[in-house]
Amino acid sequence: MYVKRLMIQTGFFLLTLFTLGFSYFVLFVESDLLTLKAEQRRAEIARVVRQSEHLESEVYMISREIEQLKRDSELSSLIARTILGVVLPSETIYQLSSDQNRRSP
Repeated sequence: MYVKRLMIQTGFFLLTLFTLGFSYFVLFVESDLLTLKAEQRRAEIARVVRQSEHLESEVYMISREIEQLKRDSELSSLIARTILGVVLPSETIYQLSSDQNRRSP
């Protein structure tokens, strides 16, 4: 009877030691890993938010340009012809340059 009781108490003691060891691992080791993962996720979310804001601004600017081209058909025709390099024989082409890009010798 005494041996049986001693074995049960030893089993509970070992179970308690195992539980404490596992708790230590979870609290100290695993929490550091989880903190690092959380910081990485926050950085990734911030990067995606910045990229999304940038793309939203690009979409806004393109949609404004599309609306402007829809309203001004002559401008849209000129832009399309300029991009494609289509010039009528009766048209004169002038090339403008910025003085900022030129350097004096």
